[in-house]
Amino acid sequence: MTRADQLALLEKVLARLIAANQSDPALVEGKRDVAALRILGLEGEILVLNRGKSIVERCEGIARIHKQVILLTDWDWKGEELHEKIRRALQSTGVKADDSFWRDIQRFCGGGTRTVEDLPGFITELRDAVSSTTY
Repeated sequence: MTRADQLALLEKVLARLIAANQSDPALVEGKRDVAALRILGLEGEILVLNRGKSIVERCEGIARIHKQVILLTDWDWKGEELHEKIRRALQSTGVKADDSFWRDIQRFCGGGTRTVEDLPGFITELRDAVSSTTY
C-alpha cells in the first residue's frame, strides 16, 4: 500500500469516526488521547477511562448513561490488553463497545503509530509525505 493509499484510508476512517462521535461517545485511556482526538476533529463526547476507578466501576458508570461507546485504546500490547478488558466489562453491563474504528486505524497505520495521542502527528507526517511526492 502506498502512503497516499494509507492516508486516504485513514482519512475515510476519521471522517466516519467524527460522524459517529456526534451520537456516540468515544472512550479513551487518558487526557492526552482526548486532546489528540480533538485535534483530529472529534467534537462529540469523549470519556476518559482513567478516573481513579476500576475498569468494572467505570464501565458500570458508563452503562447508566450510554448504550454504546466507541472504544479507542492504544494499539501497543498494554492498550490491546486493556481494550479486551474494557470491551468485556462494557458488554457485561449491556453497553455495545464499537471497536471497528480501533481495528481500522490499527490496520491502516501499519505500525506507524501505537498510541491515540500520537495519531495526529502520524497523520500530519503522512500528509506531508504525500504532498511532497505530488510535486
